[in-house]
Amino acid sequence: MPQPGALAGGQSTLIFDTKAQEPRLFIDAGGELQGFRWDGTMWRLMTLGGDHQPSPSSLIAYDIGRTRAVAFASATYELVDDAWSFQSSANVPSTSGALGYDDGSDRLVYFGGALGFAQYADATWTWAGSGWQQLTTSGTPPARMLNALAYDQRRGRIVMFGGLGSVDGRQLHLTDTWELSGNTWTQAPAEGPATLRDTPSMAYDQARQRVVLWAAQDEDDAKLWEYDGATWTGTDAPPNLGTAGVLGYDAASQRLLLHDADGRTWARGSSTTAPGTPGSGPDGGVPNGAGAGGADGDGAGTGGEADADGGDGAHHGDGSSCAAIPGVASSAGAWTWLALVAAAYRRRRAQRGAIDACA
Repeated sequence: MPQPGALAGGQSTLIFDTKAQEPRLFIDAGGELQGFRWDGTMWRLMTLGGDHQPSPSSLIAYDIGRTRAVAFASATYELVDDAWSFQSSANVPSTSGALGYDDGSDRLVYFGGALGFAQYADATWTWAGSGWQQLTTSGTPPARMLNALAYDQRRGRIVMFGGLGSVDGRQLHLTDTWELSGNTWTQAPAEGPATLRDTPSMAYDQARQRVVLWAAQDEDDAKLWEYDGATWTGTDAPPNLGTAGVLGYDAASQRLLLHDADGRTWARGSSTTAPGTPGSGPDGGVPNGAGAGGADGDGAGTGGEADADGGDGAHHGDGSSCAAIPGVASSAGAWTWLALVAAAYRRRRAQRGAIDACA
């Protein structure tokens, strides 16, 4: 079964399809946009139809209200019943900005983009299914490209972080945080991490009620960053040596997903500790070190190793075919390399087939 590979030069996106109730991953695979669905055990390559396919450099976001993915890179496409359809629009934003879904206003929001060499856009656009509309806003963030957007459900606003911009004539990775509520942009006082490189990726952890942020970082001090509306806090990073990656949230299993530059997909179970009520650790303090559980389970395991059949994750290296979770345990759940879970699943199926054959 082909699995998604390393991140290439184009954009990559991890979304949660609320209609199918499963994560979807879109990556640039050698100049072709490929889509994968997570079936509870492993990624499965999707056969995506349509007369034309979006560019592999497309930004993709999921429109919850209209239950479809929307892709944009100069041209706009919508994915309905596994088929891409071209959507015409009299005007379009600049490419290489940031795209996210504003649940409170039931619309997609786009900010920024590239106008030319070292020239960036500062326009805000919206998409609600019938053409791009430039939004007249109160307050305007500085122009930028390759930024990140996520919707903060608890606070009812779009959060934007970073990107590549110009400061005093120099091209820099920005570390500022902005929030869009209705038609008003406001700069947040929280200064984001300055150690991130390349394109940031953000998602919203529904259980923990925090916006989460990832980008390529130095291996020695890599962190997953969380924003509670007041501050950015560094938490345990996956053991992927700080490589670049794209974040998403699996609402069905209540866990974060990160697909990294080496083609590995990591998962971390979410606690339900709300902001303002920290526990004993940086991730909020979940009793008993609750982990991600098995790939087919409910994400409520109790640490140890991941059960390939989706059990409670309570096995402890007893020689079974369960895959060990590499990495650092945290109070919000250990990071799990899902490829190991899939490999263990296939190995166990093969073992069971051999037993049946001998019976």
